Amino acid sequence: MTLMWRKQLEIGDETIDVDHKYLICMINTVELTMRTPEHRDLLPATLEQLVEYTHAHFRREEAIMLSVNYPRYQQHKEQHQRLIQELDEIQKKIQARGEGEFSQEEISDLANLFRHWLLEHLVKEDMLMKPFLAGK
Repeated sequence: MTLMWRKQLEIGDETIDVDHKYLICMINTVELTMRTPEHRDLLPATLEQLVEYTHAHFRREEAIMLSVNYPRYQQHKEQHQRLIQELDEIQKKIQARGEGEFSQEEISDLANLFRHWLLEHLVKEDMLMKPFLAGK
């Protein structure tokens, strides 16, 4: 199931909101390459792009948090580090699989993990920044 951006996901900082939109697009692309055997050869590149963009996004988001003296900066940064570790584990699991077929269960498990990873963080943690970004 494709993730869709909704206005309710905006946190009020254009940089962060644009990053979140792009991350949703990238997660959808990774999932599509997993589900489509004729595009499976694109999976390593799309996953690597997601990993690189996630690192860059977290750096930008952390810089913005510091610029507004966000009080939960350290907890948020630690969550970013955990998410990066989870993403690295996903990448290793997929790389170990090679170009072989994924079962429907594996695809669903990974897709659900991506959804949980992004939306749980965005909806629960990033939304806490919204009041601090309002005056920026």
